[in-house]
Amino acid sequence: MTEEIQYYLPAVKVNFKTKELVIEGNDIQVEGYTYRRVTRRLRGRQIERRSTSRADPELKFVLYK
Repeated sequence: MTEEIQYYLPAVKVNFKTKELVIEGNDIQVEGYTYRRVTRRLRGRQIERRSTSRADPELKFVLYK
């Protein structure tokens, strides 16, 4: 079993550098904020939260500030 990690960036923080990393149609809502999924880990950004999917314990989420 391999764990899958999905990375998310707040929609308001998407800029010209991160726009090419965004996967369209994979947005999530957390506490009233919209997060957009990105293809890879973002360097130089602080992590706001890490969590695990309730449906699939092998699926991890990383939410950036």
